[in-house]
Amino acid sequence: MADAQSPRSHEPESSEFPHLLDGHRERAEGLARWREDLLAAADRESGDIVVAARAEVRRVIMKARRDLAALRNQVRATVDAADPSTATKRIGGAGRSQNGPDTAAEAAAWRVLDDAGPEIEALSSEAGTIRARLI
Repeated sequence: MADAQSPRSHEPESSEFPHLLDGHRERAEGLARWREDLLAAADRESGDIVVAARAEVRRVIMKARRDLAALRNQVRATVDAADPSTATKRIGGAGRSQNGPDTAAEAAAWRVLDDAGPEIEALSSEAGTIRARLI
């Protein structure tokens, strides 16, 4: 009889199976919650990166505009000091010429925006991809 019971001593009791199964289910649920938390954190972080990139591009463009406006004012002041008739023409409505510094500055600002656009779109797309994986 002792020999007949020794192989069974290595087998788990049938009452242990529900506990083992419950333990596996709890671990699986814990891993699923951890995965959801990880994906949610990645989504938040990717969104923060896109927002920060947009803010940085906006800051750089605004600084470039301020610098270009200051440079334009310096050039105008220098030209006006050398030839006062140009100030009268500008005030009288002659305005900017097509080749003037304002047009070149605007073109440069648009080039910066055009160059940054695809990168910002790529970041937005990646954030959308991560967001879609969460669902």
